[in-house]
Amino acid sequence: MNRKPISSAEPTTKGGRWIVGLLGLFFSAVGGLVFWLAALAPLWQHWQSQSWVTTECTVVESQIEEVQGDESTSYVPAIRYEYQVNGRTQSANRYSFFSGGGSRKGAKKIVARYPIGSKHPCYYDPAQPDKAVLLRSFFVFSLWFSLLFPLLFILAGFLLMYIGFGSKSPAAKLPAAGELNPSARFSSSLASAPETQSDRAEFSAGSTATRSKDRSASDLAGVSPTYSERVDWQRFVGPQQLAPAISRRAMVLGAGFAALFWNGILSFFVWEMFEGRSWFMLLFLLPFLVVGLGLIYFFFYSLLGLFNPVVKIALSEGAIQLGETADLAWEVQGRVSRIAEFRILAVGEEQATYTRGTDRITDTDVFQSLELCRLTSAEEIRFGTAQLSIPADTMHSHEGTRNKLVWKLQVQGRIPWFPDIKEEYEFRVLPQGVR
Repeated sequence: MNRKPISSAEPTTKGGRWIVGLLGLFFSAVGGLVFWLAALAPLWQHWQSQSWVTTECTVVESQIEEVQGDESTSYVPAIRYEYQVNGRTQSANRYSFFSGGGSRKGAKKIVARYPIGSKHPCYYDPAQPDKAVLLRSFFVFSLWFSLLFPLLFILAGFLLMYIGFGSKSPAAKLPAAGELNPSARFSSSLASAPETQSDRAEFSAGSTATRSKDRSASDLAGVSPTYSERVDWQRFVGPQQLAPAISRRAMVLGAGFAALFWNGILSFFVWEMFEGRSWFMLLFLLPFLVVGLGLIYFFFYSLLGLFNPVVKIALSEGAIQLGETADLAWEVQGRVSRIAEFRILAVGEEQATYTRGTDRITDTDVFQSLELCRLTSAEEIRFGTAQLSIPADTMHSHEGTRNKLVWKLQVQGRIPWFPDIKEEYEFRVLPQGVR
């Protein structure tokens, strides 16, 4: 469960987050090194070459060389040329600052452009006359690939470091309940303790939920004798502010990384097919191109969602017992007038994981859905309270090895001609008799 601590207490366990952060640091370091060697260093050389001297050179060797890799073979144009500097003959073989291995057709095309005996302009360093380049072009595909590919590792590293090292800033004090709504019934001294793996283990029920929707009341209320002793439910007593299960910034970062990774790798194959005029292979890649465009659309869709009004939600009890009623309060910050319809639902969801052949599949089933409010007036949407009553004959929160029962508040805000507000806030439901 994701719960935002209102107090400034620091999490008690950070070992797992540090491992993720160190992994992200490694990804960023590798990506940065490749970025320097494959992109920044050639760009620096390209910038320096702008002051080099232009002269005429003669191609004396032009052929294709094979570069054997572990699993594939690439081809590079091997072009050697000669030129005169102060009466002395100089020789060089640098084709471009950004040249690298590619397809045979691409290398053959370059070699055909520079046959033996042909004359072309080249550029040499007056301070080091033996240092020259044949093609001084900035707009080459290998440059963009060298820029894009390392950035995938750098962005992935930053994302992992954000998850691992990103310390939560001290949370500001939540406005008093009366500031949310004069009729709010809970105190403003909201505080919660961060959740750890042991917390989730403590809340695991002794009995496993079945997937049948017609469970009997005795099955649903079944609690192992040691459950109330294992659960430290006192830590969740009192009002509590909830945080979204997935933050908007995390959604944008994830969507951006997925779009960049997918389209970055795909662009390499598309370029190779286009350069080699393999139209059938381009047709084969068409579904993957559609997926890439979909990922780009989802990234910009998530990016626009950052400008939506912000919803804050708090409950009068951090953990609600089956059959009990808790008070819910919300505050919507931003341009509330843009929201045409605002809904809050309490949803109980079962997630069952099983193995089918070599695939691991997770099925989701909603076993309870309660509508708490449906509003269209901006004044009612901005501040409000509602009552959340958990039926006694439903199921409490549970996390087992292969199945999980989760209770969440779903906030839905319909905004015409703009991405809608769709956020989820998890909360706990305890079995009867625990308190």
